[in-house]
Amino acid sequence: MTIKRNNPGNIRPRREKWQGEITPPGSPFCHFTTLELGCRAMLKQLRKYIITHRCNTIRKIIARWAPPEENNTEAYIRAVAKTLGISPNEPITATQETLISLAAAMTIVEHGKSVPQETWQAAYKLL
Repeated sequence: MTIKRNNPGNIRPRREKWQGEITPPGSPFCHFTTLELGCRAMLKQLRKYIITHRCNTIRKIIARWAPPEENNTEAYIRAVAKTLGISPNEPITATQETLISLAAAMTIVEHGKSVPQETWQAAYKLL
């Protein structure tokens, strides 16, 4: 399974490096040594959005993750909500199942393909 840069969420670099991050200087997106560590970063960031930033709906999460200045945010929200089978405004919690389902649906929007379930499970164990 190959996902560009091993970064299923197209996470952007930040001051503090993620575990396994090997982003070259000037790259607009993080690069990870393994897909599992890229998935871990995405799960960790989504958990932070839900718990710390109180982005507890698909609409709030995607609006922050993929802002309209750079993305078709509404289409992204609709695609993820449809995949998860819930309303974009339905409250969600940061359970393992929800985080993995959300990240998997977002990866399809970001890359047009999915990451195997066992990779998400392995990444979750690294949190």
